[in-house]
Amino acid sequence: MPLLGNLLSLDPELHSYFAGLAHTYGPIFKLRLGAMTCVVINSPSSASEVLKDRDVTFANRDVPVAARIAFYGGADITWTPHGPEWRMLRKVAMLKMLGGPALDLVQSIRQNQVRKTIGYLYGRSGSPVNVAIKKIKKLNHPRGDYHLAHPR
Repeated sequence: MPLLGNLLSLDPELHSYFAGLAHTYGPIFKLRLGAMTCVVINSPSSASEVLKDRDVTFANRDVPVAARIAFYGGADITWTPHGPEWRMLRKVAMLKMLGGPALDLVQSIRQNQVRKTIGYLYGRSGSPVNVAIKKIKKLNHPRGDYHLAHPR
């Protein structure tokens, strides 16, 4: 099954599965997930080296075909290789979209999302609540409602 790689042998508890593989193959190993070859780093010292000491070396990633089509050849902040252009895109994003004045424009929307989430949780007090990733993403990234703050 070369097309699926190791996908069929993955345990739903990925962290436990990778810990088991680390006992067999060591703290750094690679596996294929579909057509993508992935590197798993399973020790704190190795993770620190990759994520802190050599982060620029590992910062770039391949641009998927869908991103190339949708984002003008992958020319956006997510897919641009680390370097001067990426730093410029990051600065623009922080100043114009994710920082100070831009956040102030959507303050009421963010407060409304927090109120809705607290109301949802309060209404289910005393019973288990499955806080879905969608809810957390919506709370942290209210750009889905951003158009309400900017009438056209």
